[in-house]
Amino acid sequence: MDAGVAGVVAGVAGMVGALGGAAVGGLAAVRGARIGAEKTSAALLKQTQDQAEIEHRHWAREHRRQACSQLMEHYAGMLQVLAGAQEALWREETPTAEQRQTMESLLVAMAPVSRQLDLWGPPELQDAVGELMARIRGITYLLREWAHAVETSAADMATHRNRYLHFDTESAYNAFVATAGEVLRSPA
Repeated sequence: MDAGVAGVVAGVAGMVGALGGAAVGGLAAVRGARIGAEKTSAALLKQTQDQAEIEHRHWAREHRRQACSQLMEHYAGMLQVLAGAQEALWREETPTAEQRQTMESLLVAMAPVSRQLDLWGPPELQDAVGELMARIRGITYLLREWAHAVETSAADMATHRNRYLHFDTESAYNAFVATAGEVLRSPA
C-alpha cells in the first residue's frame, strides 16, 4: 500500500470515527436535553401544585377567620340582648318585643356561620362550634322559659331563674375562641 492510499484510508477511518463520535455525542445531547426537560417539567409541575395547595390553605384559613369573627360578633350581641332581657326578668317584667326579636335574629344569623365553620373544619373547630351553638340555644331556651314563668306568674319562677342563671355558656365560648385561635395560627 502506498502512502497515498494509506492516507486516504486513514482519512476515511478518521471521518467515520468523527461522524460516529458526532452521532453518539448528538444522541447523548438529545437524550440529556430530553431528561433535563422532563426534570424541569416535573419540578415546575410540583412547584405549581405546591403553590396551589398553599393558596387553597390560605383561602380556607381566611374563610375560617371571617366566619369565626362573625360568630364572635353575634355572640357578643347575644350577650347584650340576654343581659337586657335578664335585667327585665329580675324586675319580673317580660323582655321587650325588640329584645326577643333581636335574640331570634341573632340565633338565625349564627346558624349559617356555624355551618360554614362545619364546612371549613377542622374537626376540633367543628366540635367547639357545635358545643357553643348548643349552649347558645340552651341559654335562649331557658330565658324563654323564665320569661314565660314571669308572664304567667308561675309558682316555679325561681326554678326557671336559677336554671337560667346557672347555665354555662362562657366555658363553651372560651373553648371556641381557644380552638379557633389555634386553628387560625396553624400553618397547616
